[in-house]
Amino acid sequence: MKRLNETKNWKCRAKPVGEFMHVFTNSSKDHRDLTDYLTEQNIQYYVVPLRAEKPVKIVIKGLPGDTKTDKIEEGLTSKGFKVAKVNQLLRFRDKKPLDIFQAHLLKSENLKDIYKLDNLNYFIIRVKKYERKTVGQCFYCQKFNHHSSECNMTVKCVLCAEEHNSRTCPNKRNPEFTPKCANFGGPHTASYRGCPNFPKIKKVTTEKTFASVLKERRQPSTTTTKALNQEIQLAEIPDAIDTGLPPSQELANISLPTDLQVNKEELTDLFRFLKQMQLILAKVSNVKQTLEEMGKTEDPYNKFFILSEEMNENTKQLSDPSSFQT
Repeated sequence: MKRLNETKNWKCRAKPVGEFMHVFTNSSKDHRDLTDYLTEQNIQYYVVPLRAEKPVKIVIKGLPGDTKTDKIEEGLTSKGFKVAKVNQLLRFRDKKPLDIFQAHLLKSENLKDIYKLDNLNYFIIRVKKYERKTVGQCFYCQKFNHHSSECNMTVKCVLCAEEHNSRTCPNKRNPEFTPKCANFGGPHTASYRGCPNFPKIKKVTTEKTFASVLKERRQPSTTTTKALNQEIQLAEIPDAIDTGLPPSQELANISLPTDLQVNKEELTDLFRFLKQMQLILAKVSNVKQTLEEMGKTEDPYNKFFILSEEMNENTKQLSDPSSFQT
């Protein structure tokens, strides 16, 4: 780093990160000069694009599964959005196409309005921010957190860990071949998410504030919600209340306001309904976000559509083609 700054007169700083050294430059010119220098010296490196230069990834739900991606791109472009590409998400286990599409949008003045879009190509849709389930992996070197188009590392095969492109691997169609991980050396492919060296995305947990603690203490003790699995436990209502009085005097000594007087059959139906809602909510992965989406529309049919879409999503395991091999 001293030679780069003093001899080459490039303003750059470095930070060690695992087996790599992250280098930061002060200008785009220094960045180009540095990458050219590393290439000339046969030094392996990869480039991570700036966050501001990365396209924004969104998920579109509500379109038929056989919708052509170019039609989606045309529809978004006609509404003033700059589209880099559109792809269809696949089920992780069998790679079956899902009726969910991902769009990469470039920065524009109206980009923030994409989440307000509720129709496309004459279909009612929902637009959500794409949340990556796994860390991105380079298709070229099998390392993580960068794209193959910006990689100048040694090529590694995802199947056998040898120095050749994965597409031309001679063991690709050999059912008896035992794979070898390029990152760990174990008997699995480099894209295996169970690999000890496969990075895990850590969930960001915010510290509790004084206001949030007070809010939790005000919650009724008869109903508790577990945020992890959306399980709702309802207090059981006994058939009879033991008041300590003779049966003939119980009703005479207990009175309720007129607006609270509900017969037993109505109360039973109410709790039967709540138990059915409990089963429905168990299929919703994010109750809070779903309620926010439902609150954006006044149409009850759209509210039902949003709820059913969220339930349907929870039964599927998604795979973004760029999430594993890029």
